[in-house]
Amino acid sequence: MASMKLNELRLAEEDCTAAIGLDPAYMKSWQRRGSARKLQGRIREACADFEMALRLQPSSKALLQDFQACFAL
Repeated sequence: MASMKLNELRLAEEDCTAAIGLDPAYMKSWQRRGSARKLQGRIREACADFEMALRLQPSSKALLQDFQACFAL
C-alpha cells in the first residue's frame, strides 16, 4: 500500500503478487494489485484481479465498483 501512495506501482504490484503467493485467499492483495495495474494502464489484468477479489468477497460494493469500472475504460 505504501508503494502505491509513493506512486511506485511496479513495486506495489510485485508486493501484492508475493502476498498472493503466500495467501491466495487474502482479498486485499488481489484488490490492491488490481488497483496498481489499473493505474499502470494494464486494464485487462486489473479486471482479472478485481474479479478474483470479488469472488473472495462477493458482498463488497467497492469491489463491484472497481470491477465494473474496468469495463468502462
